Amino acid sequence: MSDDRIALYQGFVDKDPNNAMAWYVLAQEFGKRGDTAAAMAAYGRVIAIDPHYVAAYYHGAVALKVAGEVGEARDLLARGLAAAREKGDGKGAAEMEELLQRLE
Repeated sequence: MSDDRIALYQGFVDKDPNNAMAWYVLAQEFGKRGDTAAAMAAYGRVIAIDPHYVAAYYHGAVALKVAGEVGEARDLLARGLAAAREKGDGKGAAEMEELLQRLE
């Protein structure tokens, strides 16, 4: 993806560093570029801001899986499952359970 999009999304997080959605969009863009380290740093920020942002766990685990970091993906999914259940997000929990099964 273009550096322009990264710069745009980085601008959003610079303006509001506690905006979980802005960090999530930035993480997604890094993931599309294959920059797993940057994506995971941004997903980590999302989770630090909002521990119940279920999509960050799921997509973070996908990024880790693609990078071959299966053990780390499992760990993130375990945390995500707990967050989804705590939040009452059955759909998110089911999606993470399915991904977890595919990792085994």
